[in-house]
Amino acid sequence: MGDLFMTDKEKLLSELKAAFEKTKKQLKFKATFEEIDDICYIEDAILSSRAVSSRYDRQLINRIVETSYAWLSGLHSLVFPSQDLISMHESKTISQEERKEIMKIMSKIMYFTRKSKRIAFTKNYAQLEGEFVDEIIDFYKKIFVPFMHKNQLQLENFWQKESEK
Repeated sequence: MGDLFMTDKEKLLSELKAAFEKTKKQLKFKATFEEIDDICYIEDAILSSRAVSSRYDRQLINRIVETSYAWLSGLHSLVFPSQDLISMHESKTISQEERKEIMKIMSKIMYFTRKSKRIAFTKNYAQLEGEFVDEIIDFYKKIFVPFMHKNQLQLENFWQKESEK
């Protein structure tokens, strides 16, 4: 009787949380729903797509990888500016040492991207997927977030000074 009164959103989120817990148990990763949602907005992704995959493990991992991959073009344009004025301007604020740091972050994101794709083609992928989730979430929390905070603050300060000229 209770299901009659649940909204579509509530049903979808309930299905998501059940799929997440099943996946977490199956893959044996440590990261919590809240940790991953804070990083990758998995609730928003499910509400947007309006579907929880029967292969939620791959849906979750793809969302995690897509989240960090989305930052690549912005980072890439700092190191290799295109012909647009914004990337050319911002690129001037980055030192050689910072360029190396950005390249290292980009390399790590690409490592995770390619590792995720390889795991998808592995027969006994459950253990690998679980380790992968913990590895990428650990990277995100310990390295990526502090790096991006510093990087975005630097660009923000640059644009503030530019706007005051």
